[in-house]
Amino acid sequence: MSRRSQSPLAGMFRSGVLAGLLAVGAAPPASAQSPVHDFNIPSGSLSRALLAFSAQADVTLMAPDQLVDGKSVSALRGEMSSDQALEELLRGSGLQYRREPDGGLVIFAPAARASGDARRAPAAEASARSAALRQRIAIEEVVVTAQKREQSIRDVPISVAALGGTELQQRRITDFSDLSMAVPSLSIPERGGAGDRFIFLRGMGSIQGSTPLVGIYLDEASVTTFPGASLNLQTYDMARVEVLRGPQGTLYGVGSMGGTIKFITEEPRLDEVGGRFDASASTTQGGDPSYRLNGVVNMPLVRDEMALRVVGTYVNDGGWIDQPALDRDNIDDEELAEVRARLRWLATERLELNAMAIVHRGDSGAPSTGEDADGNYTQAYLDPTTPSGGHDYELYNLTLDYDLDSAHLLSTTSYVDAERRQREIGYRVPFGLDEASLFHAKFDEDSISQSFTQELRLSSAGAGPWNWLVGAFYRDAELDSTFEDFKFGPPGEPFFFDVLTNVQTQSWAVFGETSYSFNDRLEIGVGLRYFEDRQEASDFVAGTEDEATFDSVSPRLFVSYDLNDEIKIYASASEGFRSGGLAGGIGVRPFEPDTVWSYELGSKMALLQGRMNADVAVFYSDYKDTQVDSINLVGEDLRQFTSNAGDAEIQGIDWELSVLATANLSLGLGGEVIDTEFVEINAVSASHAVGDPLDFIPDYHVSLWGQYDTELFGWSDSYIRVDYTQKGPSRYGNRTICSCYESYSGTINMLNAIVGLGAEDWSIKLFAKNILNDRGYVDAESIEQIAARARPRTIGVEIGMSF
Repeated sequence: MSRRSQSPLAGMFRSGVLAGLLAVGAAPPASAQSPVHDFNIPSGSLSRALLAFSAQADVTLMAPDQLVDGKSVSALRGEMSSDQALEELLRGSGLQYRREPDGGLVIFAPAARASGDARRAPAAEASARSAALRQRIAIEEVVVTAQKREQSIRDVPISVAALGGTELQQRRITDFSDLSMAVPSLSIPERGGAGDRFIFLRGMGSIQGSTPLVGIYLDEASVTTFPGASLNLQTYDMARVEVLRGPQGTLYGVGSMGGTIKFITEEPRLDEVGGRFDASASTTQGGDPSYRLNGVVNMPLVRDEMALRVVGTYVNDGGWIDQPALDRDNIDDEELAEVRARLRWLATERLELNAMAIVHRGDSGAPSTGEDADGNYTQAYLDPTTPSGGHDYELYNLTLDYDLDSAHLLSTTSYVDAERRQREIGYRVPFGLDEASLFHAKFDEDSISQSFTQELRLSSAGAGPWNWLVGAFYRDAELDSTFEDFKFGPPGEPFFFDVLTNVQTQSWAVFGETSYSFNDRLEIGVGLRYFEDRQEASDFVAGTEDEATFDSVSPRLFVSYDLNDEIKIYASASEGFRSGGLAGGIGVRPFEPDTVWSYELGSKMALLQGRMNADVAVFYSDYKDTQVDSINLVGEDLRQFTSNAGDAEIQGIDWELSVLATANLSLGLGGEVIDTEFVEINAVSASHAVGDPLDFIPDYHVSLWGQYDTELFGWSDSYIRVDYTQKGPSRYGNRTICSCYESYSGTINMLNAIVGLGAEDWSIKLFAKNILNDRGYVDAESIEQIAARARPRTIGVEIGMSF
């Protein structure tokens, strides 16, 4: 077993793992031939369950990490033979076992078995791994926690995209912008620097509003902050990223109307010291070089009981935008450093504690916005200044998981302290068609947000037909926003003002969900969440204060049916809710909640003996009282605020297809086609008109990919991968400014390629991003001259080492 990926079983059988992978063995003997034991194995990960089984059955067990990691089991208790117990633990996992002549047990996956000597010499291990790879005939099962319990992705009755840790590493998906190109239906127009990220999913997202419309979670910690200021999460050493499409209001609450993104970190391993280090360097066409250093160290503190995992990231991204007026080149650089630590403690056989802390510091030059077709930036008012920014945050989380035999009790407590700063930010606002109507704006901004969240859940355990979950949630958050020396107006006659606002919100919720499976084929489930939010807002410049309370009841209903072992169909109806608010921009302006009812019909298929996975879903959403950004100008009184534009409809289809064409070649196709339209308008705001689409939503998104796993230049674990993505145009408009206020993004064609070489504990990747050098606008704010373009063609190399 390689030390780069150790399970709690490693110390028992390290030298025998390869044999367990490759040897051809007989079927397990009848259960009557094995002795009877009194087993008491709690539910949880399959790795921990097998460790407990080995101890309680007093038998040597061999189980490769790559087979058992990410799988879970129900509790197993009672007197039975060791064969009966092991068969029960492996039920539904796709794994089998056999008994060796010496009495030991070996776990294997039938699809991964290959002919050969089960006891070949260690010198042949590299070629043996390559042979096993070439013999694979099925796509690996993916386990997700979309419904706050571990399930195969095929059993989840919603549309879910999941990218495992290996895929994240192979594709070099390092942050949000890479993720948006990898997941159809996910759009993240990124203004660069300062944590400015607007996340759109399934046609829903916003720049303004009380909260974002897509919830963000890191393990069990809710890290959903405020619109346009999401935490700059790094994906190094992630076990997987899950993207849950559509409203997730029942389980994930007020910020998940469009969906939820979950970042799942790798667990600390309890048995052996290990780690990895990766370093990359790249060059961008017309820009400065970039560097990235990543490392992870895993340290058991008390063997098989407590371990610490520390991850470090340093990034120095070179810019490519020039500012001729100041004779400055590549002004949009960015530098960040982050340390993430996770402590795992198996306090007792029933209680597990996980503590996590992240410290992130980031400084940036100018945002990657506002460049013209020649890659140049011109500051508003022709001022001799250069924009800059920064984004710092700290996150702390403590999660306790207690096994109550028939149920799990989980408590998760989080605290997030985030700061965003922007300096000399400039843009343009055309209030008409002629040059005289063009106003400029320039400002400094500081935003400080703090949030404390507590969630308590009790959920069923076991493999019975009835699953249930109940919980309670509390959040206390505060946001201070300061705009100093806001300069606004015609270039020759600007006026100045300051903005200083404070928003405090205290919210709580109770929720529950239950489902019942009939005959292992038909499952019916319902869920409900009650939410209440109390807000207080102060505008210290205007001298106003206000408060309001918002509440909602959000239901969910779903039904799924397995037509056979290969095809599942499902249907769901769910409501999402976002709280109203008081301070939605410059000045205090109350606005009402918005809600959405979403209906989905989908199918999940595992075809061709597991060599093809196909997921497809059609959806329709009825979106009420949409919260949008509005601007009014009365004399020298600028009012930028959030209002309720009206009602809209969203309909579309998304799909994902992956196929193992040969033992070495994998192919995939994913995409989304979507149509959004306002169908009723609130005449008070009039920011949009009937027939207008929702802002920033691409008409379509299509992704193609292929990966060939082979041996290159004597490196046994090598691959060649090509990814192509095309994103259609999106629109941005605001009729409160003028009827002419409308702009579009480009159609973006992104082609990336990677050649990866791997052997033993070393790896080398040669990568190229944006090979076509597409320089179109990736978002639709070109009318304000703050739209972003994709980073130009970038070529680089990455070297990694495990220990």
